[in-house]
Amino acid sequence: MSGFWVTGVIPLYVTALFPLVLAPLMGLLPSAVISKAYLSSSTFLFFGGMILATAAENTNLHRRIAVTSMHYMGHDIRL
Repeated sequence: MSGFWVTGVIPLYVTALFPLVLAPLMGLLPSAVISKAYLSSSTFLFFGGMILATAAENTNLHRRIAVTSMHYMGHDIRL
């Protein structure tokens, strides 16, 4: 599966779901163990952060924050 990640032959979202499907079919791990890893709180925290970052980028919020901070702090590079 790491070859799929590196080469990008298959889209990354499909490659990420391979262990969820293939490991129980191959008898490597039960599906309950794998789904628990996919549904952990850290995974949801990371996913939520990615959603917020994408939303901020699509609405140019990151630029507004940068411009506002430059307005209040000034543009001089000295500390």
